[in-house]
Amino acid sequence: MKRLLFLLGFIISFAVANTAAAEITDRDVMVVSGAWAKATPAGISTTALYMNVNNTGIKSDRLTGATTPYAETIEIHDASAADALVTGVELGSRAVLALRPGVMYLLVVGLSQQLKPGDKIPLTLQFEKASAVTVSIPVLAAGAKPPPGLDEVNWQ
Repeated sequence: MKRLLFLLGFIISFAVANTAAAEITDRDVMVVSGAWAKATPAGISTTALYMNVNNTGIKSDRLTGATTPYAETIEIHDASAADALVTGVELGSRAVLALRPGVMYLLVVGLSQQLKPGDKIPLTLQFEKASAVTVSIPVLAAGAKPPPGLDEVNWQ
């Protein structure tokens, strides 16, 4: 009888632990690093944003968009696609999405002001499942070297 109760207790504990693990949400699992933006010459109203978006969660997700109060719109562009404008990007579980020059980037359209080196752009990334993530993006001079780590990831 003791053995049966012990076994039953073990099974219930195991079931509760697995249920708790299954209830883990994707809230706050997106981590942004190595972010930077290109400075804009006077009169230019577009720029590009680059960064690593790390999905530390156990579920795949999708980057669906981004916003900033500094511009009218932000578009996701994939330079390798026939139509560079894409509506979203898959981000596997425990994967890094690398937004980098010449490959994939966020195009900021309709800037409300010139971006100068040293400025910071508030940016909110939206995901299909995860909570939105707001970051401050530093503006670098044209030709400046991007922050460390941007070129040191396994590109997705």
